[in-house]
Amino acid sequence: DILRKIIGIRKTLYKAAGIGLIIGIIVALSIPKQYTVQVTLSPEMGNSKGNNGLAGLAASFLGSGATVGDGMDALNASLSSDIVSSTPFLLELLEINVPVSNKGENTTLTSYLDTQSSPWWSYVFGMPGMVIGGVKSLFTVDNEESTVDKMRSGTITLTKEEKEKIDALKKNISATVDNKTAMTSVSVVFQNPKVAAVVADSVVHKLQECITGYHTSKAKE
Repeated sequence: DILRKIIGIRKTLYKAAGIGLIIGIIVALSIPKQYTVQVTLSPEMGNSKGNNGLAGLAASFLGSGATVGDGMDALNASLSSDIVSSTPFLLELLEINVPVSNKGENTTLTSYLDTQSSPWWSYVFGMPGMVIGGVKSLFTVDNEESTVDKMRSGTITLTKEEKEKIDALKKNISATVDNKTAMTSVSVVFQNPKVAAVVADSVVHKLQECITGYHTSKAKE
């Protein structure tokens, strides 16, 4: 009986499958291509004798039980994901230069984010907000402040555009830590493969600078 019912409505099923296929093709063609770069950081595991002072920097960097001296270190691999997703870290990242063409032309990451394409439906749903924002901009004056000034002022105040870019970076850049192996994996997703590679390299270097800078200052103290 079920088979007879299916055969009886086969024309409707064919139409539904055809419509679904067309919608699927439209959606697939509307979504821009994205490229993912993944970097795996392996910890340098050292013994307790080598963890004293500056000699322990290499051993403690990205270690699951990083120590300086005889006490536990406050900053280790478990905080990598929090550091990478923090607003001060991402604000500094917005200022790096990324390649935009094969001719060697560079631009800042914050300018590149303005050039990334989005599916057409994101513009449709975002149109009311764009209209309201345009009207508000006619009656307000934005006081632009550099990233360095924002960091020095102590309290970071973001504009709506900066907030949107920070949120976009949090979705495209992530760091995860395997608690068993202490391996840190950094993943970066962008529409330009070269940009993704450059940003991934910058994230790794800035993460290293942050952790080793903390260890160096602690060893000096």
